[in-house]
Amino acid sequence: MSNFVKKIFCSISVLVVLILILGCGNAASGRVSGVVKLDGKPLPDAAINFYPSETGTPAVGMTDANGRFELAVSHSMKGVFAGKYKVTISTVRAEQEVYDAGNTKIIPAVPEYVDEKLTNPDTTDLFKEVKSGKQEINFDLQSKPAQEN
Repeated sequence: MSNFVKKIFCSISVLVVLILILGCGNAASGRVSGVVKLDGKPLPDAAINFYPSETGTPAVGMTDANGRFELAVSHSMKGVFAGKYKVTISTVRAEQEVYDAGNTKIIPAVPEYVDEKLTNPDTTDLFKEVKSGKQEINFDLQSKPAQEN
């Protein structure tokens, strides 16, 4: 091989390695996790959604038994793109039928425990900014107001 060909081969190899290390720019840049509490207690099984304030990809998460969540933009891509977001949190779920080993199991419906305005991206007053890198964003919510008669 001539020196010229070796230099081109080395340059292309370095370029390929850099692309693999840096990625193609599609990876979500922020890693967001946190805890959702309702009246000071962890809120389990709540859906948390980050909707971009402008254009972009939303991110979703689900709280565990301790109220902890981690956001992802898809099943295969954890994280969130940097930017400003409207946040919704909801516990409501319809009754579900689950089939397991030939048996049908009914999972009962779950009522909404969170203030209704926080469950809708058009009415929520929860706004957060996500930056590149790892960060923890926590929410300390109060029970929804009692219905007036």
